[in-house]
Amino acid sequence: METTNKSVRDKKLPNLPPQTELAATLTQEEAKSLAETEGTKTAEQIFFALGIEDFVSIEEGVQLCLAKIAELQRQNDALTLELACIKEGILPECTADASLLVQPLLDGGMSLRDALSELLLKYPQLQASEAANTALPRYVPKGDPKKSDGVMDKILRNLQ
Repeated sequence: METTNKSVRDKKLPNLPPQTELAATLTQEEAKSLAETEGTKTAEQIFFALGIEDFVSIEEGVQLCLAKIAELQRQNDALTLELACIKEGILPECTADASLLVQPLLDGGMSLRDALSELLLKYPQLQASEAANTALPRYVPKGDPKKSDGVMDKILRNLQ
């Protein structure tokens, strides 16, 4: 079994000495330098994958990454609040105003549904009315249609 592991290792890494000799040839400083270099390369690959390209050190990259996460979380919270407003029946053009008005209630520990219900009680004009949604525009002719003596009216009366 020992010979097969050695032959596999020799095939993969032909230029390196056996493992015991390699460990003996690296000093502590060389090992530390190698670890820092590989760590930096890996961190750069991770940051580039996350879309963070302008950083000087790993610490700065982590700070930029955390800032980006916080911004995405704020955007997610705003979109969640707008969606909840629409689901509760608030007019789509009023969701930004409703989001601002409901924020103090949410900061006070009230649930989102309760806060939106209270907001609609206080500001009913934010809510879409059922009558406005079902009423369709219709044509209303000038004058009283019953008193019309036009030619078409006479023809229609004769057909009845």
